[in-house]
Amino acid sequence: MVVHTLQDIVDKIVVLQESVATPTNEKAITKFYDERPGSITTFPCFVNVPEGFSGAEWNSGGRKLPYSIWMHLCFTMADKKYSDRSMRAWVAKVLDKFHDATDESHNPLSAAAGVAESWIADATFDTPFELGEGQAYIAASFRLEVIVEDVPA
Repeated sequence: MVVHTLQDIVDKIVVLQESVATPTNEKAITKFYDERPGSITTFPCFVNVPEGFSGAEWNSGGRKLPYSIWMHLCFTMADKKYSDRSMRAWVAKVLDKFHDATDESHNPLSAAAGVAESWIADATFDTPFELGEGQAYIAASFRLEVIVEDVPA
């Protein structure tokens, strides 16, 4: 069976995030974490957190694994102010990249091996991203749904 790892998928997400166009008058994203960092000191940045999967399908033809991956675009510590304008500018650019209208399948991860479908299912803009105790960040958080199909080799 050809097996596609969750790390392969997160790596492809980071590649897409690196290609998101920087909005006018905004600071470019310089950090793209494929796992939770100990702390965040550079903003804006992406922190990608796989949530797991549910509803897996297994059969003789292979398996389907529907993953949920949170992409947190962090702007500043939660005790700071004045990041809403930046957040709104970045949200539009992220949605443009992950819902590319030029891709007939509307599957932003279609080039990643084994990805059958992917889409942004939810987003939150008013809930701080909690990295650890005492570490909350103002973030635009996007839940990306990814269906991976592994098939016999």
